[in-house]
Amino acid sequence: MSAAIPPAGPSARGAAAQEWRKHWPLTLTTLVGSTFTGQHVYSTGVIMKPLNEAFGWSRGQVSLTVTMVGLGTVIVAPLVGMLVQRYGARRVAMVSVPLTAALFASISLTGPQLWTYYAVFAVYSMVQVAIGPVLWASAITSTFKASRGLALGIGLSGVGFSSIIYPQAALWLIKHHGWQGVFVGLSATALVLMTPLILFAFKPLHQGEARRTAAIVAAAAPALPGLTLRQAIRTSLFWRVILVLTTAAATVSTIKVHLLPLLTDKGVSTATAASIVGVLGVSTLVGRWIGGFLLDRISARVVALPFFILPAIGCLVLANFGGDGVTAALLAAVLIGVSYGVDGDMLPFLISRYFGPREYPKLFGLTMSFYGLGYGLAPPVAGFLFDTLGSYTVFLTVLAGTLLIAGLVATTFGRYPDDEEPVPATPPQPEAAQGA
Repeated sequence: MSAAIPPAGPSARGAAAQEWRKHWPLTLTTLVGSTFTGQHVYSTGVIMKPLNEAFGWSRGQVSLTVTMVGLGTVIVAPLVGMLVQRYGARRVAMVSVPLTAALFASISLTGPQLWTYYAVFAVYSMVQVAIGPVLWASAITSTFKASRGLALGIGLSGVGFSSIIYPQAALWLIKHHGWQGVFVGLSATALVLMTPLILFAFKPLHQGEARRTAAIVAAAAPALPGLTLRQAIRTSLFWRVILVLTTAAATVSTIKVHLLPLLTDKGVSTATAASIVGVLGVSTLVGRWIGGFLLDRISARVVALPFFILPAIGCLVLANFGGDGVTAALLAAVLIGVSYGVDGDMLPFLISRYFGPREYPKLFGLTMSFYGLGYGLAPPVAGFLFDTLGSYTVFLTVLAGTLLIAGLVATTFGRYPDDEEPVPATPPQPEAAQGA
């Protein structure tokens, strides 16, 4: 059983080039949009200490907002998938982008009571799912086929820019406008940049258009290939994918939230720590592009194992970091960032290749629910363990072992199904034949 995908021939390269010539504005929109997806995570790491100084809130309490975002994904991601399936990604984006920006800005009005911070964040956590990977990945996978892996790698690489931009931007906003300015400033920036892109550049193909035709025409039309949601969840492969990518989610969310305070605890200056978090972002960008390139050419089960071993090493390096120099911290950031970039490409790519486009938004929405569990639960667990033990060592060591197990599980993925070709629908039969 070969793990490699046959090299793209001239016709495939031509199809890929044609896709990029026609749909590059869509990819640009998803790139910018996926950047804003990470605003809450990276701002949490920066405002953790200022909130403790202002209100006495502990790291575990502040980190709990990341759990809210994860639980919001668990609850709402399947609904977002259904909305995208029914109405298309563009219509969903036109509503969700301004609404999310307004809610994020309103967090600045909370405090000093902790429950006010949680209350507004809970609502934001639900709505922000509609500007997350389900939206952007569904738009790309419905539009790109010949170059889908690379398009996902570039379009979703905004998370890398997030870790480069937000720590520095949040530090500047705190210095000049206080912690409240972080929420207002980031929200205003998102709204100004995203509005023209959504209106004029974001035009994905809508897989649900055929559903609005007459019933007899829809019956005669080709059916999209792949599995339904109900069929997919009955396969063991679906749950293995869930296990592997949920582990990746737990790793990256923990590092995003706790890397900066972990470094400053060891005596690293805030500016240097923020720069190391920026290195994490640059590495994520590189990983996104490497992942997109590799996944178009090599089976995911081959790609996965090394890119789960590398972040395990990075976690162990951070668990034993003593603060004497930043070389070890930089190495850990590079290893975890590159791996996160590749792993982030895998989730939407695996769902599209193994289960097909038939009900992709629904499937990806459900998958993101489980992804959200790992993403949301890990940071506060790490935070509360730190509050109890005064160290991140135990959590990072356990996380490293879990990553190794996930990499081994990924090697059990089979080869991809045949190329996506529409399945002809059964043509309508005469009434006499139906009654026979």
